[in-house]
Amino acid sequence: MIELDTKMMFKTKWRKRNKRGGAEKEIEEWEEFMAISLIMTVALSKARTVLPLLFNPFR
Repeated sequence: MIELDTKMMFKTKWRKRNKRGGAEKEIEEWEEFMAISLIMTVALSKARTVLPLLFNPFR
């Protein structure tokens, strides 16, 4: 998760340096995708710990 964070920070810094419109839009979309995938990863890892408890309460 920290690794993803640093990648996102690097891409944001790179976007500030690079002023071309097309590349900037591409990076914004990439950052959005990274944020969504990060949220999904967290949600999935939480679901993995919660769902077995829901389905198997006698554990």
